Amino acid sequence: MRRTKIVCTLGPASSRPEIMEEMLRSGMNVARFNFSHGTHEGHGKMIATFRAVRDKLGVPAAVMRRVSVCTYEAEINLVIHSDGGQIDFEIAEDRITVRASDVGPGIPDIDKAMTLMKSYFASIPYPEGGKDVLADMQKNEYYYETVFYIMLSMMNIAVLTQVKSCRGRADAVMFSPHTIFVFEIKINKPAKEALAQIDEKGYMVPFEADDRKLVKIGISFSTETRTIEDWEYKIMDNGSTKPTHKKAYSVEEKRKEHGNAYLPWEKVADDILINFYNEGKTIKEIAEIMERSIGAIQSRLKKLGIIY
Repeated sequence: MRRTKIVCTLGPASSRPEIMEEMLRSGMNVARFNFSHGTHEGHGKMIATFRAVRDKLGVPAAVMRRVSVCTYEAEINLVIHSDGGQIDFEIAEDRITVRASDVGPGIPDIDKAMTLMKSYFASIPYPEGGKDVLADMQKNEYYYETVFYIMLSMMNIAVLTQVKSCRGRADAVMFSPHTIFVFEIKINKPAKEALAQIDEKGYMVPFEADDRKLVKIGISFSTETRTIEDWEYKIMDNGSTKPTHKKAYSVEEKRKEHGNAYLPWEKVADDILINFYNEGKTIKEIAEIMERSIGAIQSRLKKLGIIY
């Protein structure tokens, strides 16, 4: 499979159907439309023409729209791979906020996805060395994790394997715009054991503060059939998760334990910052002392009217 994609910008010279057809037959994978030029109506007609030509040829080519936001001394380049969504911009004097939301692949039907995955694993042929060579490989969870990772990555799905937390490692975590999926794999053991391990080891805990829906999936592989034997899953309700109550530390306690990074931007911190600056310390030196980024120090000095 070719991994390199050919992206072509379409304009007035390539707006005719016969030109688009020639470009698609020559290997174009993505048609790029620059909305910084022309009109939305014109681009809309050209995109409709492109899709009609693409569908006639049966070529899986995508559409890329370029939209620019121009401000003084600022440039934003943002690429979103999406089946739909929107981008919102908020421009203020001291910042530009970009909010991008899209409808990603996710797993709308988990049982169907697991059945497809089972068929995929079952279709992997054994090597020339015979069944025993593959059987030895498939006794290790890492084999299944690797195939799992390759399969999802090639579908442009964000997935990580061996995701570490304070109590262990989740076999795989898949991220979509609205859902986080945590997977645990077992070999020749019930899927419910894999599901239970996710709870016992707290693999979901690092994601509980996320607003996205959480789903845990336990998968059982068989070395005899060399594919998925069983699976179980549970869709979590973030609202039903009991919050973990922690001690409310004072600023002084946090600063004593963790350093100046916990010193809030209040009068005390501002006075310290101004004194350091008036003493002739560089912004880099101040950032190291106050345990903040150089950008944060510069931004605060500007807000206080010390620098411009």
